[in-house]
Amino acid sequence: MSIDEVSMKTLHLLEQSDQKRNEPYLMISTNISHGSLRRKIGEFNTQTTGLIMTMKDETIFQGFVRVHMNLLRPVNVVAGERPLSILENVGNSVDSKRSRTSFFLPLGTVKALHVKSDTTVQEVIEALLKKYKIADNPRKFALFESYQEQDNHVILRRMSDVEKPLMLRLLWGGADIKHSFSLQENETGDIVWEVFSTPELENFVKILEKEEEEHIAMVREKYRIFKEKLQQEMKELGILVPTDEKATSKSTNNKDDSTESAA
Repeated sequence: MSIDEVSMKTLHLLEQSDQKRNEPYLMISTNISHGSLRRKIGEFNTQTTGLIMTMKDETIFQGFVRVHMNLLRPVNVVAGERPLSILENVGNSVDSKRSRTSFFLPLGTVKALHVKSDTTVQEVIEALLKKYKIADNPRKFALFESYQEQDNHVILRRMSDVEKPLMLRLLWGGADIKHSFSLQENETGDIVWEVFSTPELENFVKILEKEEEEHIAMVREKYRIFKEKLQQEMKELGILVPTDEKATSKSTNNKDDSTESAA
């Protein structure tokens, strides 16, 4: 079982109303003729309520792409680097090369990047990691094109490293609200544990143990409150409330121990 399957952060995602399913990889053509490029950019700018695009020269244009940071596992920042304040510290570790600090990036964090039409997916990923001062290998991450259907299903398509996000954003249109970009862990199957360092793996274990304890405490508190409400309802109805057998047994054992000690 992978970390994502047992992580409380994953459970948080699964409890949301939107249902997600991964689509097989499909290369999307983003070729636009030179004659229609300026027209499309003009149409985009008149429809968008946010960030506009501008021509840099006859074939290259520039603009912004918004990327949703949907990372379930902690990321590493090299010691000495000051991470962004939105990162949640989950522990420090030291390996044979350098000291690292692990952080959780809050789910749903959105970052706007200024890019050109020839900027590739791989370059976008590297720029995002640099912005957040993340020291992890870029191969651990992948950029996804997200599309929300009318039935609230969200289709995620893993983008190729050589695709051009800004070109794709232009094709979506300025008024589009159903498409978005999402940075996630590069999951092409089972997790390749060899990619992670020993300190990272140790941090995963600590995080899982902490989440397990929190989840057990939540379940116990839920049933404690339910029990109190049930007992209160029974009292109001004049029903005899049964005693707690465990508490009674513990009390009896304590009395027996005291009697034996006195004897």
